[in-house]
Amino acid sequence: MLNNMTDEDFYRLRPWVPVELPNGLFVVACNWDPKPLVKGIYPDYEFAKEMADVLNRERGIVRT
Repeated sequence: MLNNMTDEDFYRLRPWVPVELPNGLFVVACNWDPKPLVKGIYPDYEFAKEMADVLNRERGIVRT
């Protein structure tokens, strides 16, 4: 199955996750080679997690 996947298909499988920065703020990032994609800067983990869940739902990835 993985051999037939396009880059776009592979990208869609990578979930967005909240990541804490050294300054205490959070970003929502997707681990994608060669560098991660980053969306937004948020003041707390809960808000960043909520935004990651929204982005993942748009892709069809649902956390359980």
